[in-house]
Amino acid sequence: MLNISKRARLMLDLLFGVSAVLALLMALDVGLEMSWGRGVAVALAVLAAVGAWVTWRRHDGAADRAVLVLVSCAFVVALVGDGPSGLPLFFVALIVLIVEHGSLAGLAAVAALVIGLVLVMAVAYRRPLEDIVPQSIGVLVLLALGLLIAQLVRETDQSRRENARLLAELRASLDSEKDLVLAQERARSASDLHDGLGHQLTAIQMGLDFADRMRTRDPHAAWEEVGRARDLSAVALDRMRVWVRALDPVPVGSLTGTAALEAVADAFRGTGLEVSVTTLGAEQPLDRERALFCLRVVQEGLTNALRHGGARRVDLVVDHADGLTLTLTDDGSAPETGDAEVATGYGLRSLTQRATRLGGDIDAGWSPDGFRLRAHLPKESA
Repeated sequence: MLNISKRARLMLDLLFGVSAVLALLMALDVGLEMSWGRGVAVALAVLAAVGAWVTWRRHDGAADRAVLVLVSCAFVVALVGDGPSGLPLFFVALIVLIVEHGSLAGLAAVAALVIGLVLVMAVAYRRPLEDIVPQSIGVLVLLALGLLIAQLVRETDQSRRENARLLAELRASLDSEKDLVLAQERARSASDLHDGLGHQLTAIQMGLDFADRMRTRDPHAAWEEVGRARDLSAVALDRMRVWVRALDPVPVGSLTGTAALEAVADAFRGTGLEVSVTTLGAEQPLDRERALFCLRVVQEGLTNALRHGGARRVDLVVDHADGLTLTLTDDGSAPETGDAEVATGYGLRSLTQRATRLGGDIDAGWSPDGFRLRAHLPKESA
């Protein structure tokens, strides 16, 4: 079944319905004026064509046979009927034939019909040549128009199928890329947990074991070790809070705009990070997608400041001039290697894709003041 739009299918159904009604009216006229046998034959051929059309539109396994039946019935109607009333049905069948089986099949059907009509006029009706030629030319012109329309529909159908195939391949590629990036991000997160929190917990356990062994022989050393374990456990707890903030979205409830961003900042203040929020310009209302994007930018910037830069302070500036610009600058330290290139993880990649979809952009990098994450969204079109 051709992959045309729903509107085009409805128009094609309407065209077939009109042509079928015209053919049935012609069958009635033939039966009353000429021969009941011919009228019944035309009517049965039209009803068979309707059944073939329904079968073809249902996409079942008999679709190819249904097309052949449809064309055959339309051929019978055009030959056995009387006058041009039978040609519209063949016209519609010709479109379907070319769409499903190509132009050569359509040309063969046209040639067969023209030859058949010439023979019927010459043999059955004994028409003179001067009558046969103009009528044959008229039929050819009409069917040539049908061939052209059918070819256009076929090309549209093929383009849609090719676009659908390319879209499916693109989605599969994006899904694979997303899975790869997620796997890399999970591996990096697991490494961070193992190297940071895992080592801290191991040190705490070893320190407490040492204190347990020394509690009778050297109580002073044992209590010193307990104190170090306590301090280290506080550091580990802060690190765990960072991971909770990084992995679990901050609930903002019904808050919107700057209030929602302030709620995100306040949640990160619980980790010991000092966060300041500055608003410039008159606040503009945002739709849900743009507001969610802003929340994710702030959450990503604060999370990265804690996890990777060792920052203790982050300044968030919300500028409403010329759209909306979010700038997060922290006092974290750049890599000791001196490489200022930013490793783009899944969070930044996802935000970059969202920004592009919304017509904005994102950039991130080290500045003299620390690490800076900037996101810009243009003004919403009216």
